[in-house]
Amino acid sequence: MTALTIAAAQSISIAGDVPGNIARHLAFMRVAAEHGVQLLVFPELSLTGYEPSLAAGLAIAPGDEAL
Repeated sequence: MTALTIAAAQSISIAGDVPGNIARHLAFMRVAAEHGVQLLVFPELSLTGYEPSLAAGLAIAPGDEAL
């Protein structure tokens, strides 16, 4: 059986700063890849910041250029 390397990321998310939060996610992804991580998970709403009242207005589609 092949081993799967999984990691969880816990980062600071700034409410409403989707571009900045994406940049922080990318930094985590780079470091994880350097360590052989094959599956990296982030907390819900970590791209928008955990602000349920802002989430609907900041939602982006999976195919959005920002991603």
